Parts: sequence; structure tokens; C-alpha cells
Amino acid sequence: MPCKQSLIEEYDRFYLHNPRIWIDDSRNKFAFSALSGYLKQAPASVLDVGCGNGHTIKYFSERWQDTRFTGLDLSPVAIKIAKKLNGMNIFSEFCYLLEAA
Repeated sequence: MPCKQSLIEEYDRFYLHNPRIWIDDSRNKFAFSALSGYLKQAPASVLDVGCGNGHTIKYFSERWQDTRFTGLDLSPVAIKIAKKLNGMNIFSEFCYLLEAA
């Protein structure tokens, strides 16, 4: 099993190489449609663990404007990109949550 630091470095490399990696509005559209149908109304808050560059939060927040969003990711590079691409300060690292048991 890879150590925490090697995982962080691997994801940082992905995001440094392609800051818009994994952005796919068809995936976001599907996820939003599925959740909207299940929930019947916009939730008060959403936590996106593994938010990456924040594209899903951006998509959802444009549709659920009264919902409070929080994004967490392992990669400091991804968090920096999420803040820049989305103009939101709702993203933070969660490296400390990955300590071995």
C-alpha cells in the first residue's frame, strides 16, 4: 500500500500536468440528475471528499445556489487549482485524515 506522501505526490503530478484533468460535464450532469431525483430538493450542504479541481462543486453550485459546499482533497495542487478555477474559498486539504490506523 502506498504511503500518504507518495499518494499526494502522484495526484500532484496529475494536476500539475493537466489542471483540468477529469473535468467532464456529462459525468457532472448525470450525478446531479441522479441526486436531484433522489433528494427532491436542494440540500443545505454538500461535502465533496476527493473534490480534485472542484469541477463537480462548480457544476452543482450553479444549480443549487443556496447550498453550502465544502471540497476536500489529498492534493495541495488540486486544491490550489480548485480555488483558482472556481473562485471559491471552500476547498481545503485533508492529508491529516489519512494517517495509518
